Amino acid sequence: MGRTRTFATLLAVLLALGVTPTTAARADSPSPEVRAKIEAKLRSLGFTDWKEIEAEQQGTEWAIDDARTADGQQFDVTLAADDLRELSREPD
Repeated sequence: MGRTRTFATLLAVLLALGVTPTTAARADSPSPEVRAKIEAKLRSLGFTDWKEIEAEQQGTEWAIDDARTADGQQFDVTLAADDLRELSREPD
């Protein structure tokens, strides 16, 4: 079986299962419910925006890239996955 046919077969199976580029979630991204809790925690810590939220350390931590405070300071922040306590805040 050629590569094109193999790819077409795989694509057909994924589409039949309802997996599309817009529905396929990254394994290291939080669910919408968890994301909302993380974002609320970040706001309570004084952050106004951020770029990425990813699981790290085998899912025991959430790493937040480029979290920015109201005065423009930027940090990489790490939260504990179990209770969202702040583990680290490193200037970026």
